[in-house]
Amino acid sequence: MTAATTNMSITQSPALISAPGMTTGAVRTWLRLEGLAAFVIGLALFAIYGDPAGYRTWDSVLRARDVFGEKRLIIVSQRFHLSRALFLARHAGIEAWGFEARDVDSPYSIFTELRRFPSALRAYFDVWTEAPAHDSGPPVKIGIDPPS
Repeated sequence: MTAATTNMSITQSPALISAPGMTTGAVRTWLRLEGLAAFVIGLALFAIYGDPAGYRTWDSVLRARDVFGEKRLIIVSQRFHLSRALFLARHAGIEAWGFEARDVDSPYSIFTELRRFPSALRAYFDVWTEAPAHDSGPPVKIGIDPPS
């Protein structure tokens, strides 16, 4: 998940949320159901943009830059993923900062620990080969175009 930054303060900035296969309306509903309503109200009530084609972190980073026109991001993710996401964003030429989200539940955490190492190798491979995003899509101007 990334929050796009503009000249507005962070509490007024639109939020770009990577949610593969989800519409913007579904993203808003999910945030409310997950108890993140304070995030929705406090950070970006007026503009939550869902990125339905961010299937992998590299795709999300490239789409944030190329489709949504973002040059600066605040990336919110769990610790196991945050350093990789920041690495990818910075190698894509995006000025990026990270905010650590709470950890996942125990049964899922074993899976995330096991996939961490191949995911890191894939991140290096994507940067090294300059792999394109799987789905580029038409440009969207965050803060100008209405969230779809």
